Amino acid sequence: MKAAYDAPDRVRAVSAVLIVGGAAFVGGLFWREFLVGRSALRAVDRMGPLEPTLLSGYYARVIDAAAARVVLSAVLVVIGVGLAMQLCGDGPVWAAVTCVCIMIMFLVVGVLRIRPAARRLVTSPDSLDVQLPIVRRLLGYHVMGMAMMAAIVAIQPAVERGTVSTTIAAGGAGFLAATLWNEVLVDRPAARLDAVLTERDRSTVVGYYTVMTATAVRPNLAAVSLAVSVTLGVLLTQLLGSGIPDWAAPTSLAILMVFLVLAGLRTWPAAVRLGGNTEPAEVQMRSARTLGRYHLTFVIMLAAIVVVQLIAS
Repeated sequence: MKAAYDAPDRVRAVSAVLIVGGAAFVGGLFWREFLVGRSALRAVDRMGPLEPTLLSGYYARVIDAAAARVVLSAVLVVIGVGLAMQLCGDGPVWAAVTCVCIMIMFLVVGVLRIRPAARRLVTSPDSLDVQLPIVRRLLGYHVMGMAMMAAIVAIQPAVERGTVSTTIAAGGAGFLAATLWNEVLVDRPAARLDAVLTERDRSTVVGYYTVMTATAVRPNLAAVSLAVSVTLGVLLTQLLGSGIPDWAAPTSLAILMVFLVLAGLRTWPAAVRLGGNTEPAEVQMRSARTLGRYHLTFVIMLAAIVVVQLIAS
């Protein structure tokens, strides 16, 4: 059963879940963008002519889509709410102030550096000679952004009093949701039944999955496996009794297991086939449409885990 928390401890726990879940989501977005840019810089032969189209096409989806802007803005607001709760609470002042300063720096870099560079990449010609210098700058910004989000996450254990299992579980689910949300954005043109798809759309989708299942498969799988292992381990620990409501751990664990089974049996094999670029164009677009629906469902499921952990905190 849930341990008895007083009001200040409850505020700390809730704010930590909000901040860590949100920061992990933003870090996950930057991680996927880092993988795409890193693969282009390495100029892997298997991608061939897909590389230039992938870069501009990918960034067009992640910065121009209304859904992308709305979701990112909502996550930043969630982080801001958590930081405001900590500033107004009785937790360590240094921790709250430090996180606020880091977040302000992140927003400044995002507005003044990252978005303009991504916009130049979208409007540039599909030429690696033109795009790669921009990608190099973006990679540096992405590493900086991930480091900032990691610093915010690392500070939160000093704020929360008592169990940190809900915070860790929310962070793992948030990171996984971010990686899948990027794929929703990439799949978006194919997922619309009324869309008129172009060769550029196909090249962007195929190039992205080539990166994630071939070019960057090791770092991609390593990060995802780590997030899954940490989240699964924390949820199993909660089952043994960690001061949260009895219903929370089984509910979160059931959602995670359904996600893992569907991802292993459905989406990963389809993504590998799509990244292999061996099927006809119409088959590839049908696969992208199916993947888009699965990935959106997965994002909702992982967001549900974060909500369960928030309620249980």
